[in-house]
Amino acid sequence: MGKKAQPQRQDNDEPRPGIDRPTPERRKKGRFRQVDTENAGESYYIDSATFDIDDMHDRGSISPEQWQAVERFADRVLAYRAQAPIKSGSRSCLDFSPVGHDDSDGDPQVSADCREIYDRLGFYAFNLLDASICRGESIQHREGVVWALDQLVDLWGLTTAKKWLG
Repeated sequence: MGKKAQPQRQDNDEPRPGIDRPTPERRKKGRFRQVDTENAGESYYIDSATFDIDDMHDRGSISPEQWQAVERFADRVLAYRAQAPIKSGSRSCLDFSPVGHDDSDGDPQVSADCREIYDRLGFYAFNLLDASICRGESIQHREGVVWALDQLVDLWGLTTAKKWLG
């Protein structure tokens, strides 16, 4: 009996660092830059525009003042959410204590900052920014995002934002 022919191993069977990843299809959807490692001949890619809002910033669709408003919005909304941690764990069926929050009202300044943003933007624009900045969802209404950022630039007096829509 003869030996079975072993399949030839292809070079592409195992991913090679920095060469095969990301795929060309994925590379078209992001803004990748190649970074070399300490090891000779090895590199990897970093996507600098993970979210649509990052892509808008990289392309110059929003001004530096609007980008500053993005960062402030994220800081304030995430601080507001962090001050009311959700309690978790098992409970007895006879436990009638409140669920989902602690007894603290949190930092009043954080709540006031978030309320000021909400009052200025309204429900739709606040949720549009929250989805695109804090939750990283894709932006369906870019003009609405730019308008909301202009409102925040005006609210915080960052400077007069240039109208980028034409």
